[in-house]
Amino acid sequence: MLTLAILAAVGCEDEFAMHVKEARRNGVVPEQSREVLMHVALYAVVPRANSAFAIANKSRTEQRPD
Repeated sequence: MLTLAILAAVGCEDEFAMHVKEARRNGVVPEQSREVLMHVALYAVVPRANSAFAIANKSRTEQRPD
């Protein structure tokens, strides 16, 4: 499940699909996969967006003339 989370967070779609199949074969049920993806959505994507906003705001303020 950790592998699923990492692959989803970094956007490795082809590898993610392969590991979903293997996780199911190893006993991971769909509900567990959904929980993993909910954590990815909350803790990987949102922080990335927040970082991007911070960088954009910093860049914008540095470009303002004094």
